[in-house]
Amino acid sequence: MIFYFIVVENMSNIILIIIVSLISIAVLIITTILVVKAHKEEVVTGFEGMIGVEAEAIENFENNKGHVLVRGEIWTGISEDDIKENDTVIVVSVKGMRLSVKKINN
Repeated sequence: MIFYFIVVENMSNIILIIIVSLISIAVLIITTILVVKAHKEEVVTGFEGMIGVEAEAIENFENNKGHVLVRGEIWTGISEDDIKENDTVIVVSVKGMRLSVKKINN
């Protein structure tokens, strides 16, 4: 009778250990998948994330310089193209606090 209680008590501990181990492994796998997925995504912040983004000219460019609206922020833009107010442009590169933009042919 004493042996029976020892076996039953140990079995419940073993089952508990197995359940906690399986939950821990599942959490580890899910976390690993999410981390790998996050590393594969494109950069969407910082200067690197602005290259290739469409913007809108908020004024006529004079002397190849003007202001553009990018993601709700106003930036100084420079361009070789003749850009007028409300033209759609694309960010080609970032030079300090200025964006080099190119006009999109509509």
